[in-house]
Amino acid sequence: MDIEKIRELRLAWPFKPFDLTLEDGRKLFVRMPYHLAFAPTDDFMLFTGDRPGFETFSPLQVKRVVLRKNGVRSSRGSRARGSR
Repeated sequence: MDIEKIRELRLAWPFKPFDLTLEDGRKLFVRMPYHLAFAPTDDFMLFTGDRPGFETFSPLQVKRVVLRKNGVRSSRGSRARGSR
């Protein structure tokens, strides 16, 4: 994946949340721009989400970038509102 495209999404104003899908199948939800950082040499990226800790990975590992509609996860597979 082109690191410049990811950088543009991170720096966009207004910011729109997006998912990064890595080669190994992991999905990283970038809810806020500060959840994703780039090394000065662009050879790795750092992700921190809502859970404690962080992950590092190469931009070459990113297979797909998907913008979130309205900044929320897809409701596919979840129950409809108000049903139990």
